[in-house]
Amino acid sequence: LLRVIQDGRARRVGSSKTTDVDVRIISAINTDINTVVETRQIRQDLFFRLNVITLVIPDLCKRIDDIPLLVDYFIKKYNKKCNKYFSGVSKEVLDIFLDYSWPGNVRELEHAIESAISLYDGEIIREEHLPFQFKNYQVNGNSVDTGAIQHLNKAVEKVEREVIMSALEQTGYNITKAAKLINVPRQTLQYKIKKLGILF
Repeated sequence: LLRVIQDGRARRVGSSKTTDVDVRIISAINTDINTVVETRQIRQDLFFRLNVITLVIPDLCKRIDDIPLLVDYFIKKYNKKCNKYFSGVSKEVLDIFLDYSWPGNVRELEHAIESAISLYDGEIIREEHLPFQFKNYQVNGNSVDTGAIQHLNKAVEKVEREVIMSALEQTGYNITKAAKLINVPRQTLQYKIKKLGILF
């Protein structure tokens, strides 16, 4: 494995032929990596070969603005899997989600949505549909104003639309050139164009 990462070459067991390989390795850990290396739970030479680009993702409780987006994503995912037709969560449920500490992180949120959709029918996920840890949950009043989040999302979409339209107009509606102009990957721009319903 070390040779594959370092040199991009591998040899099958029992073979004398070396094969070039072109791979990208994405690894993740949910504890402090420095402690893991110091206690030799991971080989130091392996760590230094893997540690090219490091992304630190905060716990879900520290990025609650992501919760409405994740809720929407998981509802769509489990609607499709369970053949259900939920369109969202009630305001009370969203307030709980925004206030909850999420010790199980994103996985706990996903399981809460999966449980509700698997066990119940309807259009809106309500408090009574939530798993046991949310029963009789009292919101502390520290949650973000859901209306403000929705308004922010609308504002972001408006700015994105204006920037994309301007870039397309400046480049003669050439997506590749427009993507370079606003410094995003071509695939990202295509996704945004489709998401925002931009027609040209």
